[in-house]
Amino acid sequence: MKQNRLWLVITASGLVSIVLCCGITAFAFGMLPPSAIIARRYFDAVIKEDSESAIELAGSDWDCKNVVKEDVKKDIAQFGTAETRNVAIKVYYGGDGSDEGFQTATIEFEYRESGQSEWQRGEIRLMTDSNMPGFRYLCGNLKYHGP
Repeated sequence: MKQNRLWLVITASGLVSIVLCCGITAFAFGMLPPSAIIARRYFDAVIKEDSESAIELAGSDWDCKNVVKEDVKKDIAQFGTAETRNVAIKVYYGGDGSDEGFQTATIEFEYRESGQSEWQRGEIRLMTDSNMPGFRYLCGNLKYHGP
């Protein structure tokens, strides 16, 4: 009888650990999204002309919020409501390869505006940063602020 209880306690503890681990992972990806997810959310916001959603990706960083606010206007002016296809996102890590520093995400796609038959090549290059304890946030389009 004691062995059955011990086995039950061990099994229950293992299941609770698995559920907690999955929950923490899901929470982390919701709160600490990788640069690829931030880039995709930004791209979707630009195409939908939803500047508020794009600005929210800057988190609480005041400087980045202001930069993103200006950048999203330019990106919406160029790509907003365009038809898109073949979207690919590539992420490049900072100098030491650490997830703690700056990252860039390049979004490559084809787009065409309504009434046009020709597809054009589009590209958005975003920079993300992180703060303690590692919350990643958007900090602008490098097309307007860098190499």
